[in-house]
Amino acid sequence: MGISHSWNGTVLTITSDSGTSSADLKGDTGIRGPQGPAGISIATGDTGGINVDLSNYYTKAETDDAIDTAISNLEIPEDSIDLSNYYNKTETENIVNNKVDTALTEAKESGEFDGKGIANVTQSFWTRQDAAGNDVGTTTTTITYTDGQQTVIEVKDGVTGPMGLRGLQGETGPTGDTGPKGDTGAAGIDGYTPQKGIDYYTEADKAELIQAVLVSIGTPVYGLVDENNNIVLMGELSEDTYTVKYEMEDGSLVEIGNLVIDNNVYYSVSNNLSNCVNSNSNTEVVGGQSYTATITANSGYELKSVNVTMGGSNVAVSGGTINIANVTGNIVITAVAEEIKASYINYAQPVEVGRLKSSGEVDSTTTVARTTAFIPVANGNTVRVKGLDISTHNMTFYNEDKTKNGSHGTSNISNCTSWLNYTLTGDTYTINLTGVNSAVGYLRFSGTLMSGFANEDVVVTVNEEIG
Repeated sequence: MGISHSWNGTVLTITSDSGTSSADLKGDTGIRGPQGPAGISIATGDTGGINVDLSNYYTKAETDDAIDTAISNLEIPEDSIDLSNYYNKTETENIVNNKVDTALTEAKESGEFDGKGIANVTQSFWTRQDAAGNDVGTTTTTITYTDGQQTVIEVKDGVTGPMGLRGLQGETGPTGDTGPKGDTGAAGIDGYTPQKGIDYYTEADKAELIQAVLVSIGTPVYGLVDENNNIVLMGELSEDTYTVKYEMEDGSLVEIGNLVIDNNVYYSVSNNLSNCVNSNSNTEVVGGQSYTATITANSGYELKSVNVTMGGSNVAVSGGTINIANVTGNIVITAVAEEIKASYINYAQPVEVGRLKSSGEVDSTTTVARTTAFIPVANGNTVRVKGLDISTHNMTFYNEDKTKNGSHGTSNISNCTSWLNYTLTGDTYTINLTGVNSAVGYLRFSGTLMSGFANEDVVVTVNEEIG
């Protein structure tokens, strides 16, 4: 019977006339060798950590199981195999152990290995964010050695790299198809269909329109239509008014309007007025002509200042009168009027809500009435009251210490012989005080507000006109 075999280092293959058999004769995993020397300490890098990939290796248990399975499945006739040139499992383990022990002994003696190795490596991921949403947690890798000691390495995120270069601009895409024609526009405001040349112009119409203007002028000039559809003419144009017409599609002529050629230079007139008016309402003036105006204060106000500039330079002004013989620049008028202050003393304020009682005090529950402040008076004074109707209410006299002296209504009188002799002109009462007791020092009026008056508008004077 013919027989042959092959050996690749771990698997023995035997081929005979009866067939082929193979067996993985790899021995059991040897005993764990002494701990290798400690690795060189490596500083923490900017990124990454320690990741051990053992996916391409068998564990000890997997290797043992594979050997046992192969041996148990091996069927080789005892008289057909010569194993004299091979080690059995025990012999292999002994040889391996001896060689490993010898290598470790030599490495220890030479100082290449201190007998300590890595037992395992674990990595923990822990993330925590602060109030701003930034990751502030710590990711660590823990290395445990065979002597029980540990090394913990913090794994930090790397610094974000710079932004990459901008990519090349893509090619322009093909032009899209022309969209469908839009709906016909609505009828014009007169109820007819919009007409070309009246309600709208095409680009060709614009060019024809320019020619129409040029022909109407009859002067060698050039023209164009700007982006705002304005006709811009360039050339020597004489001052005149030209009628511009446009020929419609049906041959009829439509009058577009008048073209006025004016070679004058115009300057603007700006008014910055406060409580006053300008008699000249023009907002521009032709250069070289004169400009006159009068600034007048509003009613109840008086002019305080009038300043005029022309082309940025000051112009002399007499009061509120402006006279410029030759206008050469833009005119700016700035004028201010202030309210005329009263030239009298008002004794009415502050005005209280309520009516005078017989005690001389104010009854604030009578809310329709108003009472003036204390008014200093003496016999022979003329008192004027504006804005307060006192015809049906009370007045009260007070001594110098403002204690009550006497009071009256419309039909009785106390310490004043001329009370009923008042006069009313418009919104102002005038009372001439006669026969007033010498002890009187003040008086107060009660009344109702006249139409259009508020508390602060009431005025009382003594021996003074109310302007």
